[in-house]
Amino acid sequence: MRNPITPNRIFFLSRAAALTLAVLGTVLFATFYYFTNSRLVGVGYFFILMALIVSGYLLLACLHIAKEEVRTMRRKARLHVGILLLNVPLCLFLTGSFFNIINYERIMLVNVTGQPLTHVRLSGCAVREVGALAVDARTEAWVPITGDCYITLEYQGVSAINKEVVIGYTTPNNGKRTMHFIGNPSRNFSH
Repeated sequence: MRNPITPNRIFFLSRAAALTLAVLGTVLFATFYYFTNSRLVGVGYFFILMALIVSGYLLLACLHIAKEEVRTMRRKARLHVGILLLNVPLCLFLTGSFFNIINYERIMLVNVTGQPLTHVRLSGCAVREVGALAVDARTEAWVPITGDCYITLEYQGVSAINKEVVIGYTTPNNGKRTMHFIGNPSRNFSH
């Protein structure tokens, strides 16, 4: 019986896997960055595991070909080892960025009070000065999660200083995107 796994097939699979894994990893990261769906975290971990298994197998196969085959195949094998290794910096960058993002609460503040606000400030995990917000204006603030904590909002309206709870409890590696409607917290949502 003929062996269906030839060196050229391994080389083709290596190129296809390197390109596919780079594109899928980048799309998965971009989707998580923009939508911050907690289900994507599990998908991301599974993707990383599968990418390591597939890339590791193909890398070992190319190294075996580089060791065992004739000179022309060795050059091709080394080239494909390099192609597979090009994904390592991309993987490290995306993984590092992912772990950085999940340590921040990304809060979109929307002023629905019907009046301009001044001295807008988020506090709790860390202090973030937002400044002023006009009527119906919105701004995004990234608040680092330094430990188990909560996040509150203080602002000066026309007549008084007001305080609202934005996030009642958060913990490191649990960051998400939250939309907070100032003056109407019942409309808030996280994703």
